[in-house]
Amino acid sequence: MSIPGLGQIAPQAPTISSTRTLTLRPFGEYRFEIPALLAGTAERDGTELALNHAYTFPRGTQSKILTYTGWCWFWGKDTGKTTVVRTLAALATRPVVGSVDPREGMLALPGTISAAVFGTVMDVEDPAGGFGVSGTPSSGPSAVPVKLPMVYYFGSERVDEDGELWRDLVGKLGSSVRAKFAADEKVREAGLLLDTPAATVAKADMEMLGHVVSEFAVNTVIVLGSPDVHAELQRRLQNEKTAHGEPITVLLLDKSDGVARRDKDFMKFTQEAAIKEYFFGDYKRTLSPFTQSVGFDEVAIFKAPDDGDFYPNQPALEPAEISAEMSHWTLTVMNASVNDPPETIRQAPVMGFVGIADVDEDRRRLKILSPVSGRLGNRPMVWGRWPEPYINLLG
Repeated sequence: MSIPGLGQIAPQAPTISSTRTLTLRPFGEYRFEIPALLAGTAERDGTELALNHAYTFPRGTQSKILTYTGWCWFWGKDTGKTTVVRTLAALATRPVVGSVDPREGMLALPGTISAAVFGTVMDVEDPAGGFGVSGTPSSGPSAVPVKLPMVYYFGSERVDEDGELWRDLVGKLGSSVRAKFAADEKVREAGLLLDTPAATVAKADMEMLGHVVSEFAVNTVIVLGSPDVHAELQRRLQNEKTAHGEPITVLLLDKSDGVARRDKDFMKFTQEAAIKEYFFGDYKRTLSPFTQSVGFDEVAIFKAPDDGDFYPNQPALEPAEISAEMSHWTLTVMNASVNDPPETIRQAPVMGFVGIADVDEDRRRLKILSPVSGRLGNRPMVWGRWPEPYINLLG
C-alpha cells in the first residue's frame, strides 16, 4: 500500500488471538496473575461471571476464579482479609462495606478510610475487585452502577503515624454508618462488613482493633491465620458487649496457602494506577480531567505540621507554603469552608481529589487537574504526606 508522502508501507500480519480454555472441577479454584481469560459459570470474589463472556483484566491484577459449586475462604499482613470482605459484600444484599485501612483506599484514593452501601453488582474486571475508584461517580460512563462512599482523609500509610487522628476519623466514619442504618431499614438489616489494617498481638494493635469494634458496634470478629491474635482478642472481648447489648464473637479461620504476597513495588504500582485511573480512566473508559490555572492567592491549601515542629495546643493543620515541591502531588478537597477552624477542616468528609500538574513560582500560578470543572477557591485542600508523588500525570 502507498500513502502520498509516506511511500510504501509493508502489509501488517494479522493478529492471531489465542484463547486457552480451562475446566474447573467442583470446589476447584484457579488463581491467576495474567491479563485475560475466558470464564464459564464461576465467580470472582463472590461476583458471578456471565456464561461464555470474555473478561479482560488489566496488567498487575492478582485474583482468583472459583467454580460456583463451592467457595473457599482466604488478621496479619497478606492473609486475604480484604478478599473475604469483598466476597461477602458480593453475596450480601445492600450491606454497608467499609475499610479503615488507609494503605489502599476503598472506592477512593490511598490514604483514606471509607464506607459505602453496596446495593448493586461489583465490576468483575476492576483490578481491585469492585473496591476501586472505577466504582464511583465520574465524568464518564461506568460499567456498573456506581457507589457513593463516605470518605475521610487520613493522609498517612500506617495508623501509628498519627494514631489520634485515625481514631477521630474512625469515630466520624462510625457515626456516618450509624446514620445510614437509621435512615434505611434494609441496609441496617444487611449489616456492616469492615476491613481493618493488619494487626499483631502488640498492645497498640489490640487497642486499635478494640476501638474499631467499639465505634462500629461490631458483634463478630473474624481473624485470619493468626491464633495468637485470635486468643488475645478473645481474652479482651469475652466480657464485652456492643452498644446494642450483643455479645462479641471472635472466630479464627485458616489463611489460604495461595494468598498472593504484595511487596512494596506491587503496592506502589496499584497506588499509582488508582491515581491515574481517578483522573484519566482505564482501558475501558477514557476520562478527560479539567485543567485550570489559578494564582497562589486564589486557593487555600493546608498541611499537617511537620513532625519536628510539635508544640502544645498545636493546630491540626497550618497553611502550606506553595512551592515547586508541591508539583505532582495529589491534594484532597475537603467538604468544608476555608474559614472553618483547622480541626473542622481536618476531620471533614472528602469531596474529591485534584492533582498539581505544575507550579510556576515566578508567575505564582498553579496548574491543577480535577475530574470535573468547578471553583476551588471556596473549598480547603489538604496536602498530605502520603502517597508520595510517584508520577507525572501529564507525562
